[in-house]
Amino acid sequence: MNNKLINTLLPLNKEGDLDRRYEENIKSILNELGPDNIHVLTSFYDNTTKLEKEARSSALQLALCILRHVDYLDDNHKFDSDNNYIGWKAKSIRKRLSESIQRLGFKPKNAHKIVKAAEFKHSLSTSNCWIESLDISHLFELSRMNQQGYNYALEQARDPIWDFASGAYKNVSVRRLEEIRRMFPKLEATQINPRQLTQAVDVEVVTEPTSTTDETLPKTQDELIHQLITLVQLLNLDLIYRDDDLKSKLTAVKNQLMCVAHLAIPTPSPIKN
Repeated sequence: MNNKLINTLLPLNKEGDLDRRYEENIKSILNELGPDNIHVLTSFYDNTTKLEKEARSSALQLALCILRHVDYLDDNHKFDSDNNYIGWKAKSIRKRLSESIQRLGFKPKNAHKIVKAAEFKHSLSTSNCWIESLDISHLFELSRMNQQGYNYALEQARDPIWDFASGAYKNVSVRRLEEIRRMFPKLEATQINPRQLTQAVDVEVVTEPTSTTDETLPKTQDELIHQLITLVQLLNLDLIYRDDDLKSKLTAVKNQLMCVAHLAIPTPSPIKN
């Protein structure tokens, strides 16, 4: 039985892993399908996967060209010769970028990564030899970090003696970039729960002492963690990174913050003998 085709057809569980509970069902289906059809589909899968890998770099360059063209339209062609507004064309092209990559034959997940990698690279005001050496997986992880995370990743890649202009840099693995991204995630606007925002800023002002000194404080570590998550999500980390006064206020608890950051990184389970 073709294990590669079985794994391809298996559903995914909530964690994104292959759900092995359906393995016998897939095997039964493939038995009915027959060896000739299995051979054709396996060949199709192998060839499309290989072609996607070979074409990823070109697709990234295409996405970058499209983004540059969109910028050109925004800057120079918002109106046609009859003064009719055509600024919508740039917005439409950008909005359909992932769809365009998919129509070339890329899987939706891979097209998404290509577009995010291109958008990140396009957004950089300056580049360097390390950035230019990175593949899509590296760029995709960088695109999911905030500015502080990106600066941290740059320091990880910086050669201790030579600067980037000399062409020197240290390799940083995708796994290491994933760890940095978990430490410094980019918070999208859609990730902020409006209800959490209301709860965080709607604070009652107490003008007189209360009879119980801690009745408004969280009672458990679980409550404290939930409160911390809400507050961290509300922080504008990019703004804080650029403001020395704000950063200096964090130094009072820098050791505790470092400990919390390390606690937030999942630790691998011990290998059982």
